[in-house]
Order: sequence, then C-alpha cells, then structure tokens
Amino acid sequence: MKKNTYLIILVLLSSFIFSKKDKILEDVTYNQTQDISYTKKIKNGTNFNSYLTKSGSLISLGDTLILGSPIGGGQSYNELTGSTQGVYSTIIVGNMTTQMLTGPQFLTANFMGNYIIVEKIYAYHAKMTRKSPINILAVVKDPDLAAFARRTISGMEKALEFGEIKLLNAPITRKEAIAKLKEAKDLLDLEIISQEEYDKLKAELTLIITKK
Repeated sequence: MKKNTYLIILVLLSSFIFSKKDKILEDVTYNQTQDISYTKKIKNGTNFNSYLTKSGSLISLGDTLILGSPIGGGQSYNELTGSTQGVYSTIIVGNMTTQMLTGPQFLTANFMGNYIIVEKIYAYHAKMTRKSPINILAVVKDPDLAAFARRTISGMEKALEFGEIKLLNAPITRKEAIAKLKEAKDLLDLEIISQEEYDKLKAELTLIITKK
C-alpha cells in the first residue's frame, strides 16, 4: 500500500505543478501515451474524449464499466461491522483534490460488481517532467449511489491489467474460458445440462482457449 500512496502523492504534486483547467478535449491511444514526442506536448490534467487501451479496447466518456475484484492486498476496518475487507489498489474514493489533505482512501471490496460511468478521462505524467510517458486516469460515477458518489481510477492500464475494472462488453479471456468450460463439465456430470448443450459450449470456448 505504501507504493500506491507514493504514486498518488506523485500524481497530486505533478498535477499541481503542470495542471491547467479546461484543456482541449481530444482522443488518445496507449501508443501515444508512451511516445515522448507526443507526451511532451501534454500537460497534466489534459482531458480526453476517449482512450484506446493497450489491448485495443476503446473507453469513451459516458461508457459503463464494471468494478472487478480488488487485488491490492490492503485491508480496511469497518467500525460498524467490526470486520475488515479488501480494498482496491487503483480506485480511490472521490477525486484527487479531495484526497490532498487526508491522503488516498481506496475503495472497499463491498462495491465489487457495481456499474460505474466514465465522466472524465485525463492524463498525468509518470515523472515530474513532460519528457516522460503519461498515465490515463478517469473519474467515474456510481449511478446506484448518491450524486456525489464518484471514484477516481488512478491508472487505467493497471486497473484493467489487475481486473479491478472490466469493460461492459469485453470479450471473454482464455482464463475465463477455461474456468467456464470446467464449470460446464461439472454441470454435465450433475446432469444439469445436456450433452448437446455441453458440446456446443465446448466448441465455442475451445476457439478462445486455443487461440494464439
């Protein structure tokens, strides 16, 4: 958790130095975020209409994402229940400015599976200089909660890599396909699904599992 805290502090400091309100809205791709000839022109806080991820998925303003499983390893104590729960490593409660005095408060696991809507996509430099790659952040809103229930994804690529956020219509991964096929085999053995249903699903999942 210390590493994550240092990262947030770096974001806050660099945003304070370089930020400027009402930047020009444009689109950005992962490849551009790693291209110094492009990133040196980008100020911290620059807003974007959309972001094309490393895997080729497009995330735009207004898109719906899903909160996956937190893998941060940290724990948060709930005084009401007297229990601890896992916390996300890339998702912060509120926005960066509200965390400057109190430090980052990471979202707890009880929100797992909630839908979130992308309200803002913006950039910050990985180092205290424009001659460095940029990371993409997003401010998102949970429509099932109060109007002020916003969260900040502190690094889009890390959040996707860790599975802490998922795209609404994301294609199933090889790992997920294997798990789904194993589950289907158990259902077949329990005679909950038919051989025909299993064979059809197996054929579909095999294409994903064997795809190079």
